Amino acid sequence: MWKKYGEYSEQPSVQFKNRYIIMLKGASIDDYFLWSTYPVLNQAEHSRLRIPVIEATTIDYNDDGKTDLISISATFFLSENEEIFGAFWMLLFEYRLDMRSRFSMETALIGDIDKPKPTFSLSVAGDFNLEQSIPLRSFGWDLNHGGPLINESNPDFFHYAPVEIMLRNSLRNFTTTLKRDVVMCSSKSMEKNSFVIRFSIRIPEQKLTYKSGLFELLKFAWMQYLSIFVIFHFIFSKLLSFIFENRIVSSIVVEDKRLE
Repeated sequence: MWKKYGEYSEQPSVQFKNRYIIMLKGASIDDYFLWSTYPVLNQAEHSRLRIPVIEATTIDYNDDGKTDLISISATFFLSENEEIFGAFWMLLFEYRLDMRSRFSMETALIGDIDKPKPTFSLSVAGDFNLEQSIPLRSFGWDLNHGGPLINESNPDFFHYAPVEIMLRNSLRNFTTTLKRDVVMCSSKSMEKNSFVIRFSIRIPEQKLTYKSGLFELLKFAWMQYLSIFVIFHFIFSKLLSFIFENRIVSSIVVEDKRLE
């Protein structure tokens, strides 16, 4: 059988692009407020805007030039009668691979959560993971990633709607999710009249699938058929030795008298 696909491990280079949409949900569908880095969305939802305090930090534990942990927090200030029952978020990142296939794309972490009781903080943690619907190329630049998730020059408000964003993201060949994720909500807050949403995103090495190239296929075929040839040659040699040594097959020696 031909080896059509292979696997290798690589830690990607991931950078937070400071592009995001965060929506906090109240007790009813029409009770919500948000903040984003997109002027079209902010203008359309100007009556529901709430500017948070955003903090983002990165850590490179082994000094190899690749980020190992991204921490993001957003603090929203609330009035006394405001309560939060859920949240939607979309955080944009730049994702890059260099070891085998040269791959770079804009990708997002998207989440949506609803709670039956009001919460004062939300913490989300997990491993940044690439989901593939097709394999990567064996080598060279791989451009089959669907382009930017959000076109900032698009003036249509629905282009920035959460449902539309999640739909477009689901149709892409490559998406990113949080693996081994943990979501924790707190009904108590150290600071009154505020809601804090925190993200702790680990970026480990992960296994990636790629499509085998021509030279790899030839190498695999050579090794496969060579091993088969060696096995059959060994068995055939042993079989011939056994047959002739034990005289299982009678043989007749013919002398050529012309040589005398």
